[in-house]
Amino acid sequence: MKRPGCMFAFCLLLGGLAPSSGHAADVVRAAIERETAWIGEPVTIAITLYSPAPFSGVASFDLPELPQTVILRTGSPVVGSETIDDETMFTQRHELSLLTQRAGEIVIPSFRVQFASQQTFSSDPVPMKGETAELRFQSKRPPGTQADQIVIATNDLKVTQAWSPDSSDSIAPGDVVERTISRQAAGTSAMLLPPVSNVSLDGIRTYPASPVVEDDTDRGVLIANRTDRVRYQFERAGTFELPDIEFVWWVPDSNKLQKQTLVGKTIHVTGTSVDIADQGGADRLTMTFFMGLILLGGGLLYYRYAGRLGAWWQATFRTRERLAAKSVFAACRANDARATYAAGLQWMRTVAAVDPPDAEPDFARQWSALSDHLFGTAVTNSSWSGRRFAKALMQLRRQANARMRRSLPSALPPLNPDHPPSPASKVH
Repeated sequence: MKRPGCMFAFCLLLGGLAPSSGHAADVVRAAIERETAWIGEPVTIAITLYSPAPFSGVASFDLPELPQTVILRTGSPVVGSETIDDETMFTQRHELSLLTQRAGEIVIPSFRVQFASQQTFSSDPVPMKGETAELRFQSKRPPGTQADQIVIATNDLKVTQAWSPDSSDSIAPGDVVERTISRQAAGTSAMLLPPVSNVSLDGIRTYPASPVVEDDTDRGVLIANRTDRVRYQFERAGTFELPDIEFVWWVPDSNKLQKQTLVGKTIHVTGTSVDIADQGGADRLTMTFFMGLILLGGGLLYYRYAGRLGAWWQATFRTRERLAAKSVFAACRANDARATYAAGLQWMRTVAAVDPPDAEPDFARQWSALSDHLFGTAVTNSSWSGRRFAKALMQLRRQANARMRRSLPSALPPLNPDHPPSPASKVH
């Protein structure tokens, strides 16, 4: 794009009156430095203030609000002097940076400027105010971009990503992988850098964090910094493909689109995927196994050994489960969300139940609240409670224990046999 060699300016001189002196106190002059610009490309608006004596304090601008447009103050004011009608005036030059996502003619309405200055070298500062001129320029959409696409116009964009954990080793159901994406762009605002797109994936809960957005200035050049972080929580075993993410921006110096792709990641999740809502979990699987062995041994072997096998199974499984649950309750009493999450995962792995959202409704709600509290955004600290989580887990364990007791075989023969007693056993 051709850049005009001279300043394209619309100027307005307005005299503001100092209430205490009655003298002409200042002039406000506004200028825009180009006739055309690309969408997303910064446009400089120069505001020059004039005073017969030194300025005092900081000038304020009542900046207008324009659709899909931001106007930012950049850098520090530059103080100088200028001769007007054989009179030397003090000047204070301010620069504003305008960035828009609209195409066509952009009209910047006049806006008020307020500051304080002295009318003579020995007088006290007095408040002054004036208004700028209405300014206009043409905004062009870069070729190859869509009408609803956010355009980032910069000659220098750096995009990086990091994974935590970075290892490609397998993880277990319920574990979390964090992806951090950082962008730094020269000559634009971080407010214009679009958010990272998140795709809904089966078997994965996605928790995007609030972005870290910051604008900085380096030698008068606006530097935009944005960091996005998203956490992926894996609900079940399997192999998952976290997607690639593509970034596109316009390079004004070369008048072309630039693209960069951040490569996704293949995650292997290993572990037994048994739903808590499967009305039995590990107890049903284990009991089914032992019942098969017992039935193969015949009825007599069943009655002789079933009680012992059931007692052994209860002692082994219940001890592990009880210890795991004890850790969860301890973390709940401390109201430690992270410790509760870690202990809860261990408890669920102990009972081979790795899909808490589909579990008993109250526990599912509490687990979801805990996950949102740790990995989500815009969630208050009161949204999760260790006391409520412990109560839901106690209820879930009671139900599981009741099912287990009902499914255990008895070591004694039935009290009321199905067949009637033989005639010889009748009492005469």
